[in-house]
Amino acid sequence: CEPRNSGTPYRQLLEEGCVKPSRFYEIANKALNNPIRHRRYLEDLGVNIIPLRALRDQRITPPLESGLARSTAETIFWGFDIDSVRVSDAPGVSAPCPIGLTADEICDIARLAGGDPRSRILELTEINPVYDADKRTSRLAAYIILYYLTEHLQLPRVDEQ
Repeated sequence: CEPRNSGTPYRQLLEEGCVKPSRFYEIANKALNNPIRHRRYLEDLGVNIIPLRALRDQRITPPLESGLARSTAETIFWGFDIDSVRVSDAPGVSAPCPIGLTADEICDIARLAGGDPRSRILELTEINPVYDADKRTSRLAAYIILYYLTEHLQLPRVDEQ
């Protein structure tokens, strides 16, 4: 039995057939942060991997919008790993990295997630309060939830008031 870690639940969902690999998206993946064997494992299963560079080259949300438009899923689960945000915007994480999504970019993704009527679950993971001395990461998590809920509940946008 492999030791449990923060990525284990997603692997279990895939291996136990709870999520079809073709409907699983790894978004803002950074090759330097993930062992090549993990990427190969996901590719062999047929998981969709969208690297951070590809998102940035297309201005973050367009590739996600087109994927959502093609999706036949009845419900969508959104798991936001805060480790995907650069350390300058989210220092209180388990695996900080200088390269990653910006706070604005992850909030744009949260807005997109909240705006899709099929969205049912929003999960935020990898926040580590021990390293969040100025509460910057916790505040960002609150903003992610706010952006998601603002769209989901069709409230006036928080950044346009």
